[in-house]
Amino acid sequence: MKPTTVLANSTFSKPITQAALLNDNFYRPTPGFTNVNLRQYSGTSSYHSLQTQITRRFTKGLQFGVVYTWSKVMTDQGTVSGSVATYQPRRFWDYGEADFDRTNNFVVHWTWDLPKGSSHWSNFATRTILDSWQVSGIGQLVSGAPLVSPTQSPHSGSSTLTTGGIDLTGGGDGARAVVTANPVLPKGKRTVSQFFNSSVFVLPPYGQIPGPNTPGITRYNFGRGPGTNRFDMAVTKNFPIKESILVQIRGEAYNVFNHASVTTVDATAVFDQKTGLQRSTTFGNLTADDQPRILQLSGRINF
Repeated sequence: MKPTTVLANSTFSKPITQAALLNDNFYRPTPGFTNVNLRQYSGTSSYHSLQTQITRRFTKGLQFGVVYTWSKVMTDQGTVSGSVATYQPRRFWDYGEADFDRTNNFVVHWTWDLPKGSSHWSNFATRTILDSWQVSGIGQLVSGAPLVSPTQSPHSGSSTLTTGGIDLTGGGDGARAVVTANPVLPKGKRTVSQFFNSSVFVLPPYGQIPGPNTPGITRYNFGRGPGTNRFDMAVTKNFPIKESILVQIRGEAYNVFNHASVTTVDATAVFDQKTGLQRSTTFGNLTADDQPRILQLSGRINF
């Protein structure tokens, strides 16, 4: 026979077994009230970086700049009005690399007025066709964002996810999976349908509140998403008509090398509450990317 615990609170009309699933109201000191929000400016964050810059000012038709930042941002909440854990130690449950943290950020930009072709053979045709060309562009190589530890959604549309015997969807705690092995895959094994090893995430044992002492419990983030590799370039041809009139034809290419820069990784696990099996078919997939190569031709008259 299973042992029972009788509660004096009149909210419950019958004994509750130890295996019962208890919601947030069970822990509230004043039964009958829902969330009572408390706003407190007590968050912790830190930013450390090494910033370098090389700039060539416009000389002999050429200017360029190279900027590199190596940094780390740690915080327990990335937004001003965000919520933090109520039941769990905030230092463990919420503190980690911010979702906007980028370890390496390299940017290069340039503008080059090409030498005049008519300087070798000057006539109306060469001045019109070979002169007044300009090439410009900007390139970005940026590390990926941290992957926040998988959140969990209930299977079949239930509004409450119970895990480990306690409802952890309230109070900012959320529900967090247990990881049985390193989820980070080597670069050569990452694919569109498997960016990280999704098979190593499981539900915590039934009846156990997942916390810092739970073996394998994931912290705030567990890896990094894909980075950004993007170059935008433009070629401009100017046609001087008169001293005060200039016709300009401009060709632009965004993501000129058509490199796929993924922006979203599905880190939402969907566990079946009866079997404990992960049911999402997109968990661990790359689900969205930045724009493909875009070509644009434009003309303008300056006067």
